[in-house]
Amino acid sequence: MAFTGTLVNINAALDGLKFSPTAGYSGSASVQIETNDQGHSGSGGAASDSDTVSITVNAVSPTLNDAPVNTVPGPQNVHQDTALTLSTANGNRISIHDVDAGSNAVAVTLTATNGTLTLSSGSSAAALTFSSGDGTADASMAFTGTLVNINAALDGLKFSPTAGYSGSATVQIVTDDQGNTGSGGAASDSDTVSITVNAAAVVNHAPTFTSTPVTDATQGTLYTYNITTTDVDGDTVTITHEGDLPSWLTLPTEAGDSKAISGAPGASDVVDSPYTLTLRVTDTAGDFTEQNFTITVNKIIEPVIEPLTLTVNPASFSEVAGTAASTATVTRPSTSGVLLVNLGSSDTSEVTVPLTVEIPDTQKSVDFNLAAADDNLTDGTQTVTLTASATGYTTGTATVSVTDNDVVVPPVPTPKTLTVTLIGNGSVTSEPTGIDCGDDCSETYKSGTQVTLSATPESGWQFQAWEGDCDDSGSDTTSDATSNNTVTLTMNANQTCKANFVPTLTVEKAGDGTVTSEPEGIDSMPLS
Repeated sequence: MAFTGTLVNINAALDGLKFSPTAGYSGSASVQIETNDQGHSGSGGAASDSDTVSITVNAVSPTLNDAPVNTVPGPQNVHQDTALTLSTANGNRISIHDVDAGSNAVAVTLTATNGTLTLSSGSSAAALTFSSGDGTADASMAFTGTLVNINAALDGLKFSPTAGYSGSATVQIVTDDQGNTGSGGAASDSDTVSITVNAAAVVNHAPTFTSTPVTDATQGTLYTYNITTTDVDGDTVTITHEGDLPSWLTLPTEAGDSKAISGAPGASDVVDSPYTLTLRVTDTAGDFTEQNFTITVNKIIEPVIEPLTLTVNPASFSEVAGTAASTATVTRPSTSGVLLVNLGSSDTSEVTVPLTVEIPDTQKSVDFNLAAADDNLTDGTQTVTLTASATGYTTGTATVSVTDNDVVVPPVPTPKTLTVTLIGNGSVTSEPTGIDCGDDCSETYKSGTQVTLSATPESGWQFQAWEGDCDDSGSDTTSDATSNNTVTLTMNANQTCKANFVPTLTVEKAGDGTVTSEPEGIDSMPLS
């Protein structure tokens, strides 16, 4: 050591000077003192004196075990919710020393109040053997290891205050050399580091964006960017846009930590692309964070669609024409590449086509056969539409006429029955013959036959009227205007007719007078 002072003060300090031999050392030692008067006073400059005290350190037999020594820093300060690192780099390292422990294992117990401890990570910490704790976020831990490994693990020891805590805290280290080495048994050293955890000032944190902007939009397609934010203080936030939004975009105005900015750009919006946007999220304290990005609106490039044409020769054929009824040709404008064409028929009961054909590379067209089919129906000439389609091409169509090969057999008309009923005394005959009623009052005729019925009363009776299907009210019935006892029917359906005969009343007079009847009918005039 080197120092200056007055003679009085120096001599007082030297009175009681203690020499401590190096731990475990025996042999020669010395204490040298050199004094310089720094030129006080008189001429000739500074003068000095040097003297040495010889010391013999006698060995003790047997050798005593030397206790370990902990080296700890003075009082420490740390902010609330902030870790304190005790390290060489920070000038506040904790370490242990033991002159006679050598490479033998010593035991260390670390205890924290109002916080936890974490050893420096690495192979040295992994080399320790723990009896309690594991070296990470422990309120207390106990382990053994060599001095080298323990000191390496202690260099960077981290004290983490209890969350939200402020006030006094401590880190205690107790080192036990487990009796290594010498006589006297195990020796230990205990030291405590005082720590003041200072309360953190209340600081508002600006909210932040947690979403990534969508920077591409497509003409005519809905663009959506789902905005999400967070605020560690739990404040209510508002998301806004700085300046004017592009006319095709909308952003809801209500407060909230998430919302969507959306819209569908049109053709005119492609011209002004790209668009620069600045979103801002602001909390209730007025602190904010901005997110800047650009949106590029991509124009829709309409694909060039080429036409396919389909021709058929001949375009008319019979159902019995078979598998090669006609030849069809599908044609494209270009000759590049192999093109797969899908074929179709609107009525496969009349015409069938292959499912697909291929137009080879370097060719514009390809032929294929149409097959006629007999549907076994008498349905006359049918028109069938054929189609040829392929990706990137408009569909080609053609029509064909398919002639029916089935003969139309007219239906055989069902015979119709005419039945006559007599009311009163008389008879009915028919033309053509068949009805002679009263004996034969029913006859069957071909459908459409015109039958004339004639009614003949017996003596003392007269024909009054036809009833039923012969009452002259139907479209299939006509009567003779000069003789209402005759009626003609067309046998388009089964018919039933009634011939109504009534008796005749005859009055003969003898002498003068008149006779009348009720109901009317008889009225004889007097004789003149």
